[in-house]
Amino acid sequence: MGLSNVGYLLKQGIKNVWLNRLLSVASVGVLTVCFLLIGTAALFSVNMQSFVHEVEKKNEIVVFLEDDMVKTVKLRLEKIKNVAKLHFVSKKKALEMQFSKLDKGGELFNELSQSNPLPDSYTVSLHDVNMMGKTVKKIEKIKGVQKVNAPSDVAKIITQMKDTVNYAGSIIVVFLLLVSLFIIATTIKMTIYDRRREINIMKFVGANNTFIRVPFVVEGVILGLLAAFLAHGVLYLSYSNMLDVMKGFKIDISPMIKEGIVPFAEIGNWLVVGFVGVGSLLGAFGSMFFVRKHLKV
Repeated sequence: MGLSNVGYLLKQGIKNVWLNRLLSVASVGVLTVCFLLIGTAALFSVNMQSFVHEVEKKNEIVVFLEDDMVKTVKLRLEKIKNVAKLHFVSKKKALEMQFSKLDKGGELFNELSQSNPLPDSYTVSLHDVNMMGKTVKKIEKIKGVQKVNAPSDVAKIITQMKDTVNYAGSIIVVFLLLVSLFIIATTIKMTIYDRRREINIMKFVGANNTFIRVPFVVEGVILGLLAAFLAHGVLYLSYSNMLDVMKGFKIDISPMIKEGIVPFAEIGNWLVVGFVGVGSLLGAFGSMFFVRKHLKV
């Protein structure tokens, strides 16, 4: 097939989009709605995972130390792989923090400061909360550790939330993708069926199968691309407006929620690549598959 024929077939595919504009609009509309549903589910899943991760970072272990064991314990803690960050709180600082919560008690503070009963401590942040139990056992074995306070129940809840979000997000996206495939296939089938006479005429006058297929494939790709960029634009505007509304709330939103919100730029590029890839492939292969049926004359 020469370059002139390729150019002609590409022009025919673009022309077909306009000539069949009612079905083209319907196809783009259906594809756009499908992409919007998938994109919304993906954004929700990513943000929920980010929120859980923020909660996970706030879930910390407190390690109380025996006297004069600060450096020794620090060296051992830093060797534990699951330990992400250490924050030292001296016994003096711990006492000040306790009395800062009281309205009165200055005299008592002066007395206790002479013989401070509180121990030095490390606040330990973990890489993986799922490993909290094993990490606590390792810390308890360190010489110089007096006691370890670990919110194990909270860790279990966070782990369950994380697993639930991952499974639910995956199931929703897969389900919507299957629904989208069914709707898209039906729409493409209707488009091809509406133009079956055109295909039969081209076949009777001697056009080969490739010559007949290419304009439909081009048309399908164009419709897929239009839907992809349209869905991406709608998601971007909706997501940006939602963030603006949240910033304008008079009631302050929890810092963890604010920190957990994923900027659209971080996922938007992946979404548009996915939409463009899926849209163009579905349009192309859908057209090829359903045109094949009408090529047997």
